[in-house]
Amino acid sequence: RETATEAGIDQKIRFGHRMVRAEWCSAEERWTVWAAREGPSPVGGQVKLTAKFLFNCSGYYKYDQGFTPPFPQLGDFGGRVVHPQHWPEDLDYAGKRVVVIGSGAT
Repeated sequence: RETATEAGIDQKIRFGHRMVRAEWCSAEERWTVWAAREGPSPVGGQVKLTAKFLFNCSGYYKYDQGFTPPFPQLGDFGGRVVHPQHWPEDLDYAGKRVVVIGSGAT
């Protein structure tokens, strides 16, 4: 957000929204987008937006479930496995050996 604020575009960005569906209407030359708002009511729920231009920066992963490739013998590993997309804030890794596998996109 800091970079968006510095560039003066933060007021044009809908933070805390997750696109659920988008449809293009050729007759109207317009996108209709349904987005889920994060947080409890009254903030939560879905909103319907329309636009002539849609720029989607969602990445390649699912929000609720990150991609995990198959790891042979993962069940033999004695440590804790954590997906970086769902890294718990209370994870104590002090004094432990940690391996991070992935592209860093999450």
